[in-house]
Amino acid sequence: MRVVRLGHVNIRTPAFDETIAFYETCLGLRAGPAVSSVARPQNVWLHNEAGDPIIHVNGPMGDEAVYPEGAGSRLDHFALDCTGLDACIARLEANGVPFQRIRLEARGMSQLNLFDPNGLKVELTFSDRDEGLPARAG
Repeated sequence: MRVVRLGHVNIRTPAFDETIAFYETCLGLRAGPAVSSVARPQNVWLHNEAGDPIIHVNGPMGDEAVYPEGAGSRLDHFALDCTGLDACIARLEANGVPFQRIRLEARGMSQLNLFDPNGLKVELTFSDRDEGLPARAG
């Protein structure tokens, strides 16, 4: 057995509409039905351009526990491998989303760190290779 990529991330939140809007507006993901759980009224998959489901967003049901923003879990962040660093920065800036840019020379990549409406840290990684930059030496 080997793990080849992250399958998806699930976000269960009372900020359902805001969460969907954030990922559509800031990352260009598109909402689609989540047929795996039709009994849950607030249940959406967010897909990338290729149609791959990346983020599963649910609203809480009934007496389900809802943790305060940024609390209730040991999840520190999730990372998405991306392309189009300059376009991503422009999109985040146009939408007033604060982010931190980090250059990881040893790994030949740039990283953007930001927070979604739930206080979840999102790490976006951009490989030099995918951005058409020269390969690092060594």
